[in-house]
Amino acid sequence: MQPLPDPFLSSAEEVLRAACLPPSKSLLPSAAPAGSSPPASSVADPGVPAQDRAVSCLPPGILSGPPTREDPRAYRGWRSDSFSRVTRVVRDIPVAVHLDVDLLFPASYCQLRAASLVHDCLVQLSNPNVAAMKEDVLYHFSLSTSTHDFPAMFGDVKFVCVGGSPSRMNTFIRYVAAELGLAHPGEEYPNICAGTDRYAMYKVGPVLSVSHGMGIPSIAIMLHELIKLLYHARCSNVTIIRIGTSGGIGLEPGSVVITQQAVDACFKPEFEQIVLGKRVVRSTNLDEQLVQELMQCSTNLNEFTTVVGNTMCTLDFYEGQGRLDGALCCYTEKDKQAYLHAAHAAGIRNIEMESSVFAAMCGACGLRAAVVCVTLLDRLQGDQINSPHEVLAEYQQRPQRLVGHFIKKSLGRA
Repeated sequence: MQPLPDPFLSSAEEVLRAACLPPSKSLLPSAAPAGSSPPASSVADPGVPAQDRAVSCLPPGILSGPPTREDPRAYRGWRSDSFSRVTRVVRDIPVAVHLDVDLLFPASYCQLRAASLVHDCLVQLSNPNVAAMKEDVLYHFSLSTSTHDFPAMFGDVKFVCVGGSPSRMNTFIRYVAAELGLAHPGEEYPNICAGTDRYAMYKVGPVLSVSHGMGIPSIAIMLHELIKLLYHARCSNVTIIRIGTSGGIGLEPGSVVITQQAVDACFKPEFEQIVLGKRVVRSTNLDEQLVQELMQCSTNLNEFTTVVGNTMCTLDFYEGQGRLDGALCCYTEKDKQAYLHAAHAAGIRNIEMESSVFAAMCGACGLRAAVVCVTLLDRLQGDQINSPHEVLAEYQQRPQRLVGHFIKKSLGRA
């Protein structure tokens, strides 16, 4: 086995030491005697889940202790969360690493099995049933694993951008094609989901652009099938970003908000779902590093005001967001202002209707995700959007320009 290239070793050494691995654990290949083999104790036990192996290899004190195994659901949740945290530690390693950490051997055997360790972080599902299915029909995409070659169609996807309307996502894919130098005169970008009118999907190079409709139920259905699509296509190192519009709180119209945390209408950073009659709550945290990368891209562009803040996700556009102009209203202007000011005090800078389930589902499946929305009005000043159409059209391009610049920079084309 050949040693790993030095740039990888130095970066891996730095990142893993930051994760508090004992100093005696070195990644330098010179520490491994020629022709040596790892001890049997370090070889992966196929009967132990990779997440268990990854978490257990870390030294004590890095992660909070697990619940008892007598509570399987709590244990699985702790294991999944811990695995996600460990995965984030090594995200900066130049060569993508799938964190099956049982492949990191003790100091005397620290030469890594490169062929096993150094491979891409494949998209994973949080559902063991899918792997056993002979056919998976993505009904709302009009795609199926028995009729479409997912790896051939989507295997190169690295960036997925989702937004409410099909026309906006078509505009985005055209914009990205031009920005990446992949556009050709007169070229059309066909809707991959033309067999249905539920969602629209477009692709150019490593970028997939998908509409998700309006509200939590619509985007949740789309995300279930999108994440399965990426899984079946064996995509790796995928970044998924929601781009959209929102109502601002204390911001000038046209400001862009990069979501730090999605919260519900009670300002809690969680998404609640009723599953089999029981309340299931998932975290809505988003990738902190991705937030900072996007903010840096906005600074580089220097074209419009961009802030990092919490985003409130509601179940409704009218009463759920405290509007006074719906068909129903059981509160006063004073009540509304008190609520919105309390939201602002809680760090909330905009309101929309998809971010909480987006953050929860992407987080549960280990996907690097972000939400970037432009504000169309300041809700402290009114409820109705009354800016001219051409002004709104320009506002809606701002998240596209920011995310387009991020993709270019990530691909080394900025």
